[in-house]
Amino acid sequence: MSGGLPVGDGEVGFVLAKSLFTHLLEPEARRMLAEIRRVIAPGRSAVLTAFLFERGEGERAAATYFPFTAGSGSVRWRRKAKPQSAVAVERLRFLRWIADAGLSVGRFAPGFWPGESDPRGQDLLVVSDGTARLAGLPCVRSRLAPNTP
Repeated sequence: MSGGLPVGDGEVGFVLAKSLFTHLLEPEARRMLAEIRRVIAPGRSAVLTAFLFERGEGERAAATYFPFTAGSGSVRWRRKAKPQSAVAVERLRFLRWIADAGLSVGRFAPGFWPGESDPRGQDLLVVSDGTARLAGLPCVRSRLAPNTP
C-alpha cells in the first residue's frame, strides 16, 4: 500500500476488508489497520477477514496449509516465492496489531481458527474504536473475543 486511503479522517461509516489481511504481511497489515482507524467515523465499525491460528496444535495444523514462516512462526504463508498469495497470523499477534491501531474486536466468527490443515473459510472480525454499538450483529462467542455480549 503506497499512501493512504483516499478519504479524510473519520469520513467513512463502514469498512469492509474482506480477503485483505489474508494477503498482507505485518508491515502492510499494520499500515492498513491504522488507515482503517483513521478513516472510520467515531462509533462505526469495520469487518475484517483473516486466517488466524492458535499456538500449539492449531499452529501444527496451520503449518500443513501455510508451510512457510520466518522468525517466530507467528506469521505463516502458503507459497515460498510469493508470501502474499495467502497469509495466516497467530491470533494474539493479530489482536496486538488491531489494538496498536487503536481498534478493538467486538465480534468474531471462526472460519480457519484455531488452525486447520485445509481452510474451510476465513475468520471474520468486527472491529471499532470501542464506541460502536454492535448489539444487533450476529456473533459467535469465543476465546478470541471473550467479552462478546
